[in-house]
Amino acid sequence: MKMKIGMIGLSHLGLIFTAGFAKLGYEIVAVDQDAAAIAKEISNDTLRVIEVGLTDLLKSGVSENRICFTSNFSLLGDCQIAILSLDTPLDDSENLNLEPVFQLVDLAIPYLATEALFLISSQIVVGTCDLIQEKINQQKPEDNIEVVYFPENLRVGQAIEYFFRADRFIIGAKTQKAYEKISQLLNKIEAPKIHMDIKSAEISKHALNTFLALQVSFINEIAEICDACGADITKVAEALKSDSRIGSRAYFNAGIGITSPPIIREIKTIMRLARENNLNLAVVNGILETNCKQQKKIVEMLKTALGTPLTGKRVGVFGLSYKEGTGFTGKSAAPFIVSELESSGIHCQIYQPIILETQHFNSTDSPYSTSRDCNALLFLNPEKEFLDLDFDKIKDLMLEPKIIFDARNFLPKSDLETKGFLYLAIGRGRRKS
Repeated sequence: MKMKIGMIGLSHLGLIFTAGFAKLGYEIVAVDQDAAAIAKEISNDTLRVIEVGLTDLLKSGVSENRICFTSNFSLLGDCQIAILSLDTPLDDSENLNLEPVFQLVDLAIPYLATEALFLISSQIVVGTCDLIQEKINQQKPEDNIEVVYFPENLRVGQAIEYFFRADRFIIGAKTQKAYEKISQLLNKIEAPKIHMDIKSAEISKHALNTFLALQVSFINEIAEICDACGADITKVAEALKSDSRIGSRAYFNAGIGITSPPIIREIKTIMRLARENNLNLAVVNGILETNCKQQKKIVEMLKTALGTPLTGKRVGVFGLSYKEGTGFTGKSAAPFIVSELESSGIHCQIYQPIILETQHFNSTDSPYSTSRDCNALLFLNPEKEFLDLDFDKIKDLMLEPKIIFDARNFLPKSDLETKGFLYLAIGRGRRKS
């Protein structure tokens, strides 16, 4: 008999886990208060979560009777492992709002099977797993249900790919038995399984994302020096990545800064923990300060290059989402940048390959219509399709001074300059006048 897994909360993370574990051969009870609507979206190819291969995997799982979408929480009683997989929202102060997490916990606890493992994969604050374990012990003291922290490793836009080739799995488990059971669950995926206590696992999640942001903030500050001295940040980053103590996969991409909502949430969680414990974390606080100024820097550089008067100038913006390959605009730098430019009298028109969320900007249906009559083009996302654009055609469509602002340092600088564009970027040798 195949192991059954309960998946609780079918937002982005829950659907990736549902598809991934079903593909590994497990039977999934996918529980959500709106499960019927989600199943209908899948069958109609209207799923709000866009990830390469996701809808096909979910359809396959349903047709092969490996996935059951339901709002009946009592079906969790057939599952040896239950996974809380809700994408944790933010409150009005942009801190993690754990209320929806605990609502699902409260709905699930009465139906958890005896000796089940309850994996928490939602983004939480250190200490949350202990609170959940206390709730379970109070309500089902004889059932020997163990909470395990299994932090998500979601990479938006590449989530299915990275589910099956994760860098590692962190398993915060109190007992060796629980750790071994989760390791067995994941045995078809060749990735290190790291066992630690639950609080260390919770802090590890905070620390990993904060460290990624530290790398981006560091390279953006080095980019400022490059601009001042006439150096090229992409070459400096290449040198840094060549050091075995750093590595080729370091987040040394100067430009727009960190816009990932999960990473920003982790930084703010670390800062809140510091305040609660009367700690002064100057380095972590500096990450936020450095990150915040990147978007303002892009606005000021572009306004300077356009020259006065700004009123009536036109800018085409390529990429509204916070990350390439997605349509999610939450925490994206683009809305702020567009608003700042338009408040200066500049008209912005936007091309975004994938649109999932309602937005209130002037969107166009092609990169060429976006470019028409523009004085500058601002590339905010390194979408692959942008590399294949006909820049000779684009140049003919544009008005002077024909600026290309490459905010992600991914376009061919020398080729664009040869074609006659004024190329701007962060850290590519812009000397101070």
